[in-house]
Amino acid sequence: MLIRWNSSFLLNDRLILHKDVLNSMCSFLNNITGLTEKQTKKLMGLMLNQQEWNLLNCLKNVLEPFLEATTALSGQKYPTMALSFCFPSFITFSTIIF
Repeated sequence: MLIRWNSSFLLNDRLILHKDVLNSMCSFLNNITGLTEKQTKKLMGLMLNQQEWNLLNCLKNVLEPFLEATTALSGQKYPTMALSFCFPSFITFSTIIF
């Protein structure tokens, strides 16, 4: 199974960014015209609780160093080979500090 960690991070980051909008939308589902009762129930089931939002924040913190590392290692206008030796230490260090 091929997993795109950077895409997962970016999706998660944007989801957290729009948390208030998503919660507001789910709170006012009954006011949206054109939704059937079945659709409303399904959308209500997708609403995240506080524990799930906290989990997404933790996941963001775990994936962010990998995004930074792969972005730096993907550079084309500067040498990147030496960076590959530094990032395992950096990821460990940033995990301890943050």
